[in-house]
Amino acid sequence: MKDRADTPDWAFQVKVVYKKPKLTQREQHRAFDQLVDFVEAHGMGVGGGYGAPGYDLIVTSTKDSVVLGNEHRKLFTAWLQERDDIGRFSVGRLKDANDEHAFD
Repeated sequence: MKDRADTPDWAFQVKVVYKKPKLTQREQHRAFDQLVDFVEAHGMGVGGGYGAPGYDLIVTSTKDSVVLGNEHRKLFTAWLQERDDIGRFSVGRLKDANDEHAFD
């Protein structure tokens, strides 16, 4: 049987800067809640930090049946492009989250 650590666990980094430079705490929570709703609806999860002026997150799969791929990156990119509160963003390439230096 193959050890899970031998199998890539694909993830990608997302960095976002809001258009509005200083969000209230309420606005930060609302924006992050919308992000969490989006990722959970697509079998993904996020970890990292958020607040003003934006967030820096690692996106992973939350279900064994979901293997992250480029379609997830494209889906995330499209979702960010549709938002009017986002000033700029980057969606990183897929990396193996099992690599302890993948997101250094």
